[in-house]
Amino acid sequence: MTVHPPGQRLAATSSSCTTRTVLTRCPVLLVGLAIAAVTLFATIASALVPELGPGRAPRPTLHGTPTEALTIFLTNGQTLIAPFILAAGRWHTGRVTRHVGDLVVVALVTANATMIGLALGRYPTQLPGYLPHLPLEDGAVAIAAGAWVARRAPALDGTPAPSLARTAALTAAVTIAAAIVETYAVPHKS
Repeated sequence: MTVHPPGQRLAATSSSCTTRTVLTRCPVLLVGLAIAAVTLFATIASALVPELGPGRAPRPTLHGTPTEALTIFLTNGQTLIAPFILAAGRWHTGRVTRHVGDLVVVALVTANATMIGLALGRYPTQLPGYLPHLPLEDGAVAIAAGAWVARRAPALDGTPAPSLARTAALTAAVTIAAAIVETYAVPHKS
């Protein structure tokens, strides 16, 4: 056993993400990269075949009220709770339930990214003004899905997965921030 001085020991135990350890040590980064890749692929597909994107151009639908922010938060929260329910229910421990959980989380990760990408490909100049919240929203999805991935593929070195309660609280905080930005920073209905 190697004894490290206090400063070096901390550095040794909190190693950075490498290609080999991304899945087990940095699940949020892995999910974030997947979201970006799906969004990019859908954007390119819709740019090449515009009919894949939505038929209606973006338009203001919000008035910028606290009720709208709460509604957006609750709607997104209902979706983002799925990985936490799966992880808390220990679905990752059974062969069949693990695969069902994987499908649920893959659907969660790809659904919004695909819709956003298809819309961006069709309306590349009109849509960005309606998406200031997207980095926060994608971050919340990555954190929530990362909670599942961390249990699905535990760290090879035995490092325990992050606390579900803390991860859920972080997801909620980022989701609240995304809802506020989405409510107040987009064009509003007159």
